[in-house]
Amino acid sequence: MVFGRHTDGQLRSPPLVNNAGLGPHPPLDQVDPADFRAVLELNTVAPLVVMQAVLPVMRAQRSGAIVNVSSATARMVLPGIGAYASSKAAVDMLSAVARRELAPEGITVSTVHPSLTATEFHQHLRAGQILPAATRRPADRADHVAAVILELIRTGEAEATSTADA
Repeated sequence: MVFGRHTDGQLRSPPLVNNAGLGPHPPLDQVDPADFRAVLELNTVAPLVVMQAVLPVMRAQRSGAIVNVSSATARMVLPGIGAYASSKAAVDMLSAVARRELAPEGITVSTVHPSLTATEFHQHLRAGQILPAATRRPADRADHVAAVILELIRTGEAEATSTADA
């Protein structure tokens, strides 16, 4: 983690962006429990651990911004991505609860819900394959998703969706 010292000598935390993602994309009856645990560990537990790590500094400075990257699939019912989508739905709930818990301390917690994004994510799936329907729409550019994240940091809004056509 990157922390800096302010001119007053106090540690300062820059905004935190939790952008972890590992996706198994097989039907639920084919999800290996070990794969699902690995996905939950990276997609859900790791963002919680990193938030916990930065909170002491953010609390000391009485401000901070956290953006957790979820997925548009967390709000959809799509066969073949239930394990991935459920891990990101858990990120949504952690973010919503953290937002309420931390607001009195001047810390904002936001969530971004990108759709299919032009990255190597689908070339490195834990299991399964990209859904054919997902390839029928244009992928969002990573720089667009980054701009949405920066806007969440600037405004402190609760959430935003990032899609190629949004």
